[in-house]
Amino acid sequence: MRSPRSFGHAALAALLAATPAHAGDPAQVEQGREIFKDEGCPQCHGFGGKGDGYLLGMLKEPVKMHDWTDAATVQGWTDEYLFDITKKGGEAIGKNKVMLKYGNKLTDEQLRAVTAYARSVMPKQEP
Repeated sequence: MRSPRSFGHAALAALLAATPAHAGDPAQVEQGREIFKDEGCPQCHGFGGKGDGYLLGMLKEPVKMHDWTDAATVQGWTDEYLFDITKKGGEAIGKNKVMLKYGNKLTDEQLRAVTAYARSVMPKQEP
């Protein structure tokens, strides 16, 4: 049986994990922006996350990029979802295979920074 203290620690960990990335550290957002840029993400997602990257028209498979600045589009997107799609790639979570996986290239800390950057260009979601 768990002690009340362990439940408190679990609750705190869950609360911290649920904290939106945009409420986080500006240095983490900046690190994420740099990684986003250096990994070539703007080629598809655009520099501001509008889904207007120049590479989209050159892909063999047509892809509709999401505009991260549109509140209706990103409604319900959790940090966990953003982290997972970046780490595992689109195909692994039932999305388009054009979204590459970066879990073999970036650390979880770097992936969280990219998530924080992506969240920083998104409108705040209503609870």
